Amino acid sequence: MRGKAVVDIGSGNAVECSRRLLLAIRSGSVESLNGALARARRVCERATGSSLADEQADLLGAIVERMRHEPCAEAEISLLGHLAQAA
Repeated sequence: MRGKAVVDIGSGNAVECSRRLLLAIRSGSVESLNGALARARRVCERATGSSLADEQADLLGAIVERMRHEPCAEAEISLLGHLAQAA
């Protein structure tokens, strides 16, 4: 069995979560995608104010919520790509 690093599932920021989501989507791994979605939800829950990071978290939260209800479309992937390049 391969060892995995223990990481707080809510750690990171919206940019890192967007990158992880894109990687998970491209890999085709449902397990990876579910993990990335869980991490993104937790990061979005931590957003508190009106800073750029919080606005990015709000955008990520909207993308994640849409992905929960419908298959990932080109628009979501495009938004994730733009968000992943911010930083």
